[in-house]
Amino acid sequence: MLQLAALFEEAKQRFITRPNDLEARSALWQLFAARGEFERAHKQLDAMVGIDSSWSIEALSCQALL
Repeated sequence: MLQLAALFEEAKQRFITRPNDLEARSALWQLFAARGEFERAHKQLDAMVGIDSSWSIEALSCQALL
């Protein structure tokens, strides 16, 4: 569980410094899902599509899995 917490903190810091960084948001949604925070994971996927609409299909697929 410690590794998951460390990964989450790293991704969160990347997101804070670069909010439009899709790689950071992708890491965040995956970590939220791993932590059982599905609503927050959905929000990150929605935000990714808002930044770059080419993520639409992937975001929809991932949201269906949540």
